[in-house]
Amino acid sequence: MLTALVRKDLRLCRLPLIAGLLLLLVPFGISALIISGMPQWQEASRASAWAMLLGTGSYFSVMCSQATVAMLSGNLIAAERADRSAEFLAYLPPSRWQIMGSKLAVLFGCVLAIWAVNLGVGLWATWLAGDAETARAITTGLASRGRLAAIGIASLGGGWWASARLETTGPPVALAFASPLLVLAVLQLAQYMWGWPAPADFGLMYTAGCVLFGGAAFLAGCIHFLRRIEP
Repeated sequence: MLTALVRKDLRLCRLPLIAGLLLLLVPFGISALIISGMPQWQEASRASAWAMLLGTGSYFSVMCSQATVAMLSGNLIAAERADRSAEFLAYLPPSRWQIMGSKLAVLFGCVLAIWAVNLGVGLWATWLAGDAETARAITTGLASRGRLAAIGIASLGGGWWASARLETTGPPVALAFASPLLVLAVLQLAQYMWGWPAPADFGLMYTAGCVLFGGAAFLAGCIHFLRRIEP
């Protein structure tokens, strides 16, 4: 039963998944085009040059794939209502728990694939160079992967909560993209009004705020989906 539900959700979200595959792979090609014309590529050893290319591509692949998480979390529940299949499922044997489990399997399976591919490529780049600094030479100073993960959690939670409550996919996807910006806006307002958090702690508090917001919104979305009377 769960396998059939997963197949249905994959079919329902095929466009976000196709876009996600492009966002996962295309950054490597773009990084190759850009880095191959830089002095660092010409001056580095073969192993270091490839490590730099793979490490940079991996970073930007993770960054671009946050859009995949946003689109998928905003689509998974609402899209089912939009095409009326939620009403059809209401008359079939699967429980609400099974239906939600299928959607979670698709969502977290996608997230796991994104991070598994890019962490694997990142480790390969570090192995080629012999140190992590060479692989990250071009992305030094940008947001850490931990912060990108926190931004993804905020997007996932916001999109999932809105998708559980709304009938169309547009607003949930929009909220998924906007969620990290909302957390940022709240912190900036708090800093302006009350001087908190301190500038030195702002990055850490933003990361924590994204995780807390995303986790709370995700839990609220799950509860609403399970308690919702109508499909």
